Amino acid sequence: MKKASLLFLVMLLVAACVDRLAIDGVAQEEGTLVVDGLITDAPGPYQVRLFRASVSDAILNNAKPVFAKEVLIFDDLGNTEVLSYKEDGLYETAPDGIRGRPGRKYGVRIKLLDGTDYESQLDEMNPVGSIDSLYYEWEAYKPLKGPPEYGFRIFSNTRGNNPGAHLRWRFSGTYVLETFPQFRRLNDANCGSTPPPPDPPPCSGWVYNLAVPGNRFAGGSLEYVGECTCCICWVTQQEKKPTLSEDVVVTDGTFANIEVGYVSFDQWTFGKKKYMVKVEQMSLSPAAYDFWQVFKDQKEGSSSLFQPAFGRTTTNLYSTNSNNTVMGIFYAAAIRTKVMFLTADDAKVVVPPYDIEPKENCVLWSDCERLAAFPNGLAYPPPEWE
Repeated sequence: MKKASLLFLVMLLVAACVDRLAIDGVAQEEGTLVVDGLITDAPGPYQVRLFRASVSDAILNNAKPVFAKEVLIFDDLGNTEVLSYKEDGLYETAPDGIRGRPGRKYGVRIKLLDGTDYESQLDEMNPVGSIDSLYYEWEAYKPLKGPPEYGFRIFSNTRGNNPGAHLRWRFSGTYVLETFPQFRRLNDANCGSTPPPPDPPPCSGWVYNLAVPGNRFAGGSLEYVGECTCCICWVTQQEKKPTLSEDVVVTDGTFANIEVGYVSFDQWTFGKKKYMVKVEQMSLSPAAYDFWQVFKDQKEGSSSLFQPAFGRTTTNLYSTNSNNTVMGIFYAAAIRTKVMFLTADDAKVVVPPYDIEPKENCVLWSDCERLAAFPNGLAYPPPEWE
C-alpha cells in the first residue's frame, strides 16, 4: 500500500542519521508523540508519520510534525529497513524495499533527536479474503431548511478469510475538478475590501504584467503565455470514520450489504460527470482492531480524536528508554482493493451549476480565497483512474 494508514483525520498531517536538526517554530519536545504507520502486502512504499499533538479539542489544529534521527521497520525474522524522510514528519520506505507477507509480524522503531526511543509491539499480518462486488443506492433527502440533498450510498459484498476475521473497510472517493489558477491572488496581502493583486503560478500558463515595475499594488494585466498544466486536478475525499466487521452479523465468513461510504451529488463531485469510488478491505490483528474500534467510538462520541472513549485508550507503542506517553499505532494488514466509477447519468437529477469558480490550482491556495481552496487535490490522477 502506497500510503500509511490514514489516521487521516488526525494528521495535518532530518533525514535518518542526523544528530542535530534545528527547526524554527517547531517545539520538538512539546505535546504527545503520535505515530501513524502501516505495512501491507501490496507493493510499497509504506509510510510512517510522526507528529506532536496537545491534549485538547483543538488537537487537529495543534498537530506539529516531528523530525526523527531514525525510523525503522522490522519483522520477526530480523529483516529491517530504515525509512527516508519526505516532508512534514512523513517517513517512507523504498518502492522496492521491505514487503509485507501474511503470517509474518512487523513493528517500527523510532529514535528521536532528543535521544528518546520508541518501539511498537510486533503486529501479525493476517489473510484478508476478497471483495466480491460494490454497488450503490441513490438517496434524496429534504432537510427542514435548505434545498434537497442528493447522493449515493455505497455498499459492498465481501468474504473474510475465516468466520472470525477482524476486518476493516476503508473508503475513499476521487473526482475531477477544473480550476482557474490564473486568478490566484497574493496570500500575504491584507484580505480586506481591496482585493490583493493577482499572483498566477507558472503552471497556470499566465503571467501578471505590472503597470509599474516592482510595485504589485499599482495595477497590471494578465497575459496568456502557454498551456496550463495545473488547471485540471483530482480531489480525493476520505472516510470520516472506519467501517469494521463487528458492525456486521456473519456466520460463514461472508459479509453482505455492508455500507462502506457515501458520495454527495453536487456541482463539485460531479461537475466533470465522473467519480471514482475506492474500497479497501484490510485484515486486522486483535490489537489493531481494538485501536480502530476505539477510534470509531471517539469519532462517534467526541470531537477530540484522542480523548478516551468510555474511559479506554489503546496503542501498541511504548518508549524503550523513558516514561513518555505515545499515541497512535503501527500495524500490519493484508489488503484487497476494488474500484467502481459513478457518473452523472447514474443520478436521478441533473448536476447543478457551479455557484462559485474554484480560482485556485490543485496544490497552492490563498488565505484570501479559502472557499475556493482544494488542498487535497493533485495535478495527476490516482493509479486506478480510468
